Amino acid sequence: VPFNETLMYQLSEYNVSWGYYVYGYGGGGPWPLTAFAGSDAYASHFHTLTDFYAQLHGDLPAVSWVMFLGGNTSEYDMHPPYNVTAAASKLVQVVDAVMNSGYAESTAVFFTFDEGGGYYDQVVPPKINPYGLGQRIPLLIISLLAREGWVDNNTLSGYSLIGFVDYNWHLPWLTPLVADSDVPGLLSAFNFSSPPRPPLILTPEN
Repeated sequence: VPFNETLMYQLSEYNVSWGYYVYGYGGGGPWPLTAFAGSDAYASHFHTLTDFYAQLHGDLPAVSWVMFLGGNTSEYDMHPPYNVTAAASKLVQVVDAVMNSGYAESTAVFFTFDEGGGYYDQVVPPKINPYGLGQRIPLLIISLLAREGWVDNNTLSGYSLIGFVDYNWHLPWLTPLVADSDVPGLLSAFNFSSPPRPPLILTPEN
């Protein structure tokens, strides 16, 4: 897939800053970005997770990906044989770092997966486009503006997250599938009419 068909390329073309942060990053093009032809030209956007923590106290890009795979270890990617609880603890560290930063009130964290973990889904996936959707996967929305304890019953997909970025930064829809991905349904998970709540820190700094 050419890199110029990706959201990252679109962000660069419209001068929206972005960063891709990988646990255990050792340089070069991190997997799975190696699937995109031409990604090496954007190596200045690839960073370690340490860089993410540092930039939270400086100049964090507008759009950031935090990845627990693609580095020199897979111990926190929640795949067998690794400990899922250890990976969840690493995730909490990332969220708490955001909540402890000056970016807390203006940040939405989307935490999701690329597959269903092999579990059976008794619900037939809806066919909302020519490709259809796969089985359901979790999506957590963590934000001081997110509705607390709210379950979003809209039919969303990975396209919806791309659509959120396009919507938020006033970009053209990346593809027709993104345009058709029910971004309003995703936005219904937020309450923009109330001020942000105070941050909730699960692991306070000592």
